[in-house]
Amino acid sequence: MLPLDERPGPAAVRITRNWFAPAGGILVASAGLYALLGFPLDDIWHRVFGQEITLWGPTHLTAGQGWLMAGAGGSR
Repeated sequence: MLPLDERPGPAAVRITRNWFAPAGGILVASAGLYALLGFPLDDIWHRVFGQEITLWGPTHLTAGQGWLMAGAGGSR
């Protein structure tokens, strides 16, 4: 639960008038959503193009980049 009426840190982002979220939390949430976007796109990719022979497809890179950024946002 986020604290009301106080900033959770020096890099807080205002969500509402009295509610702030830490910038790292927003980065982790957005990167996680970006990574999760890769899974349905990967299903479509395999239905259209079949099984590829490399793991460096665009949907795999999308998921991997999202998880890497989520890890970077969560570190202190």
